[in-house]
Amino acid sequence: MMDNNHHDVQDLLNQINRVQENRAATADVAPPRQVLGLLLGDELYGLEIISIRGISRLQPLTFVPGAPPMIVGVTSLRGQMLPVVDLRALLGIASLPRPADDPARSRARIVVVAQGEIQAGLLVDGVTEVYDVRGAVEPPIGPATLTEGQVLLADRLLVLINLPNLLARLTG
Repeated sequence: MMDNNHHDVQDLLNQINRVQENRAATADVAPPRQVLGLLLGDELYGLEIISIRGISRLQPLTFVPGAPPMIVGVTSLRGQMLPVVDLRALLGIASLPRPADDPARSRARIVVVAQGEIQAGLLVDGVTEVYDVRGAVEPPIGPATLTEGQVLLADRLLVLINLPNLLARLTG
């Protein structure tokens, strides 16, 4: 009789240990981050959707004399003047000159982002979809302060943009 009780107690202890291990394992796992995919050429970048205020087709832009080269102009969206930043230029990616009738221009979008009081439009070559990013993000390669790192999706690498640092570079 003592042997049965010992096995029952040991089984209970094993179950408790498994439950505690599962709780510890799930406590370390962060909830998925929802990230909008942005295309810059063939590369896939991402911004957390919590920072996105809207997505617009490419609007007519007004050139601003003396503005930094990465600011391609300003536009009026929903009655508000918004600086539009060439995300390629800001990230150091070569811009591709495209004629006005190039079909790739029709996929270009302005992604409106906000961080505190700062709002800007990011000019991108296109948007893809919202991804649920789970698991660890690999640290950025090199001193890339404008990115948080990268994560491997099913068949593509997604580079996460560090929006606070990106907007700080614009305003700094």
